[in-house]
Amino acid sequence: MRRSVTKRTVEAEEFILRDADGKVRARLASLPDGTHLDLYDGGGTRRASLGVTATGVGLAFYDPDGKPQATLGSGPAGVAVRQSGPSGELQDFSCEAQAAPILVFYGSNKMPQVLLSVVSGRPHLKLSDATGNIIHSVPQE
Repeated sequence: MRRSVTKRTVEAEEFILRDADGKVRARLASLPDGTHLDLYDGGGTRRASLGVTATGVGLAFYDPDGKPQATLGSGPAGVAVRQSGPSGELQDFSCEAQAAPILVFYGSNKMPQVLLSVVSGRPHLKLSDATGNIIHSVPQE
């Protein structure tokens, strides 16, 4: 005997998933800048997030204290990855979408320190000091 199933649609601007103890475990929301999904651990600390906006997508992971540990973002400028450094600060590197593939590593001061690229089929490497001055370049400029 076939059971009759009624389709139901639930619509809202925000959904909150709670566990048996009433703690928030997930939140899905439509916000002015896009759609966000946050996942929480049993203690109520956000541990992961996924966001989509008109200009890109982002994924973030957090430590047990809720501090960012790693992020991955994609947008018009390319892909950016951030990871937590030894003292908790986020360190950046990015792959930029330009005429040639470029991989950039940023120092703690948010200045580019290492740039690796391929231009016209030839690899290029630039190393910069903390102020952004090029200290070494291959091939030499």
